Amino acid sequence: MPSGEDDDLILNFYRGTGVDHRGRTLSKIIQKSDRWLEETHDYIQWLFPLYARSQFNPHVPLLTDELREAFTNPAGVDYPILQQNFSHAVYRMLIFYGYSFSPLAPDVVSPTGEWADKAQNWLTDGNHNFMRITRMLRSMTLLGRHQLAQSLHSVLSATARAHPKVISARTLSFWDSAIKVPDTTIARSMES
Repeated sequence: MPSGEDDDLILNFYRGTGVDHRGRTLSKIIQKSDRWLEETHDYIQWLFPLYARSQFNPHVPLLTDELREAFTNPAGVDYPILQQNFSHAVYRMLIFYGYSFSPLAPDVVSPTGEWADKAQNWLTDGNHNFMRITRMLRSMTLLGRHQLAQSLHSVLSATARAHPKVISARTLSFWDSAIKVPDTTIARSMES
């Protein structure tokens, strides 16, 4: 069981009993509008924790091996609520980007009927959401949603092929790397 202060902050945030550095709960963040999600830049690091400190939000606790274990070990006491709430966070961000998954196929991402409208907000050259997507893919891979991350990667790769002047090969290489993090040692070296 994680015992560090950072671990407790993230665990409590994902249990629904804690708040981020601005006093926002997970449920409040995922209820925010698309406009708020686009214009606010200090929540994504809480939704998708990583081993490396964020240059955009230094107030966010870091992922640790113990915290990763809490998210990925089905025998853990917090595992069900952590995975349920992590799925809610992933789902909300997928909707923001115009994608979704079904309860009947929780590891399959597909575009929604609003994809074209939603894509206008993020499918632009050099968009900051490309970095958010990288973080999301990497965190999903590390926190037990690797199949879902691979499915999202597949639809994003198709989008990149359809829009090569918008999504660069460099961006796609970051996305490729984000889903290929097999263990903590490699994960840390990729994020440094």
